[in-house]
Amino acid sequence: MNGNRKCGKVLTKGCRFEYEDGTPYIPFGTTVYALLYQPEYRIRETLETLRISPFNKIRFCIFPKYYEYVREEPDVFPFEMEGNKICVDRPVEIYWKRLETVLDELEEMGVQADLILFHPYDKWGFAHLTMSERKKYLSYIIQRISARKNVWWSLANEYDVMYDFKEEDWRELESFLADNDTQKHLISCHNWQKFYDSSHDTISHVSIQSCWYQEAGTLMKRYGKPVIYDEMGYEGNLQQNWGNLSAFEVVNRFWCVYTQGAYASHGETYYAEHEVLWWAKGGRLKGESPRRIQWLKEILESFPGALSPIVSGYEQQGSGDTQEDNSALLQKLMQLPESIRGFAFAMTKLTEKEKEKMLLADPQYFGHFKEKVYLRYFARSCPSICSMKLPKAGCYSVEVLDVWEMTRTQIYAAAEGEIEVRLPAKEGIAVLACQN
Repeated sequence: MNGNRKCGKVLTKGCRFEYEDGTPYIPFGTTVYALLYQPEYRIRETLETLRISPFNKIRFCIFPKYYEYVREEPDVFPFEMEGNKICVDRPVEIYWKRLETVLDELEEMGVQADLILFHPYDKWGFAHLTMSERKKYLSYIIQRISARKNVWWSLANEYDVMYDFKEEDWRELESFLADNDTQKHLISCHNWQKFYDSSHDTISHVSIQSCWYQEAGTLMKRYGKPVIYDEMGYEGNLQQNWGNLSAFEVVNRFWCVYTQGAYASHGETYYAEHEVLWWAKGGRLKGESPRRIQWLKEILESFPGALSPIVSGYEQQGSGDTQEDNSALLQKLMQLPESIRGFAFAMTKLTEKEKEKMLLADPQYFGHFKEKVYLRYFARSCPSICSMKLPKAGCYSVEVLDVWEMTRTQIYAAAEGEIEVRLPAKEGIAVLACQN
């Protein structure tokens, strides 16, 4: 439960997160975009629901949101309004006190606040501030709340939809935020279609919207930073494709992502009276995925360290860029069994794009922590048997996990080397090998 979660400031270390004292932090996020614009009783209800949930990070907007299922006029704005003009030099104290109260309660329950600074879903003009106004706003929010430890900065939700912002504008705001926040909180920027370039040192981690979670390992390798799938569809029953995933599919996607050593955020969009959907307005969770996400969280937190993706055989094959590479690789391939030698040789002829396409069509969800833990997830595949190659010097307990039923069945008490594991030939099955 979040009541027992650790509090404090989170930093990055390579592709992982940790607290300032070095304790690992594994983010399990959720999303309530318009949290700050709800009546007080619903904010209370949302926070109490969050307290007993598995989630230790929450994304929400600073500016009001105007979108499907979120059409209400706010009771208060962050800044005073004069007609259609937003007066960014005149903050509204009631709003900022509300934000501070929410941040303090989240900190008390060990939840990180991923604050969305800009977004395109607007009818009041917040998405169309001038650069000078944007910086005045950022200066104020930094001064007002940056002393709090559980704050993260998300430059935008779906930055590439905001047509008033040029590419260079985002870089300027990114630098401004990093230069003026003396507390050096985490900074990211979320996309709709085009990934934000997270290569700059000022960007702490990769925050993306994507259902191509097969790419997690590739992105971690590219950026050398933590990767969070902050939006990959929501459990719900809306007519929109982004809002009608089954609970099983949400759980499946979480396992696909976390098995590779990346992270994810949850959301829920079950239609309800007065259009109170958790994804936007909070309230109470109705879905079946959170308790199964909790089970995944408990398993990962029991490991002695964070998982890293295991590189597949496909990725290990070179692209044959030089004659020397080809010669050495050919000698290596000739040592392979005849039955697979041709496939391995064909891989050397593929371009990087062809290889990437093949990897997406045949994903491997396989992670490890050194030689202590191996976790392989089969997603929606239904094999009846799995071959694994464990270190010969080790002694491993091997279990079959059912991610929906939340069961663990031990197959071997002390295994090493090459083993075969019988599986139930159904979706949502994983194999876990832990060193004794």
